Amino acid sequence: MIANLLKFKFVQVFIIGLFAISSVAAQNKMITGTVTDSKTGETLIGVNVTFANDPSQGTITDIDGKYQLSVPETVTAISFSYVGYTTQVIDITADVINVKLIPGEQLDEVVVVGYGTQSAKEVTSAVTSVKADDFNKGNVTDPVQL
Repeated sequence: MIANLLKFKFVQVFIIGLFAISSVAAQNKMITGTVTDSKTGETLIGVNVTFANDPSQGTITDIDGKYQLSVPETVTAISFSYVGYTTQVIDITADVINVKLIPGEQLDEVVVVGYGTQSAKEVTSAVTSVKADDFNKGNVTDPVQL
C-alpha cells in the first residue's frame, strides 16, 4: 500500500515537472516600441509590424505609434511596413525597438478625384484608373461595368 502511494506521488511530481519544463520552453518574449517618420519625427498610426519570416502574424501601431508584439524564441527579426514608406526588417536585439521609417519615393504620382486633386500619399481610399477608351465599350449603364 505504501509502495503504491509512493509510486503515485512520484508520477504526480514527474508530470508536474514535465508541465513546468514545457511551459518554460514555449515562452514568448514581448517586444514593444514606437514607429516614427524619420524626417518629421511624427508617430505613424497603423504601421504593420510582423514577423519577418511569417508576415501573416503580427500587429499594427496604435494612435500613438506604439506597438506590442509577442514573439516566439524562433523569430529573430521583425518587419515594419507602411504605405508610402520603405519597409524595414530589424533583428531582435532588445525588448524595446523604436523604428524611424524612411519615406519612399514611389508615391509621387497625382490622383485626380471628383472633388479636387490629391497626391497619392494623401489618398486613404481605393482608387481606380479609367481611360477614355473604357467609355467606348458600348452600352454602359453603371460605372462598375467600366
